[in-house]
Amino acid sequence: MTLPSFTDLGLAAVVLIIAVIPAALTVLAVAGILESAPWRTRLEARLGDRGFKVAAALGTLAVASLFLRLSWDWSAATHLKPQCAALAEPWFAAEGPTGTGGVSLQVRRRTVESGYWTTITADRYQALDDATGALVAEGHEVWIDTGHTRYRCGLASGSVPRRGFAEPDPAGIRRFMVRAGAPR
Repeated sequence: MTLPSFTDLGLAAVVLIIAVIPAALTVLAVAGILESAPWRTRLEARLGDRGFKVAAALGTLAVASLFLRLSWDWSAATHLKPQCAALAEPWFAAEGPTGTGGVSLQVRRRTVESGYWTTITADRYQALDDATGALVAEGHEVWIDTGHTRYRCGLASGSVPRRGFAEPDPAGIRRFMVRAGAPR
């Protein structure tokens, strides 16, 4: 098992701070409701004073972990937004393919960043001139995996991070290839 880097610890600290405020407010609201509700005395009578405190502590931990989980997913999408904005628009060469053979697609996958809690991966789509092998166009599809959640964006998914494990939309890749093969 590898230890988290300082970047991972910094991201965890930010997520924890973001999660603590809404979680604390929720716990305070629930505690206020429990204090004012007439059924609190019935719960204490049924569970006992110690049992009621244990149940309250477990409920607090459940709420805090829920907020931490949701904050972690949100931070993953937020972390990806600048890359999505930069990589959503593909690059096209000033001149189109020179030969009559058209263009072919080459896809390469690489891990951009692999941290303790998150992994950012990218596919590079390159449209190559079949006659000369020259690069005609290039686009990227980026995704970030964090826990059980994946966000994607880029060439086929668009400039806004989208949640889900599905493969990129083939229609977006086809549009890229059609535009790459069009004369300029």
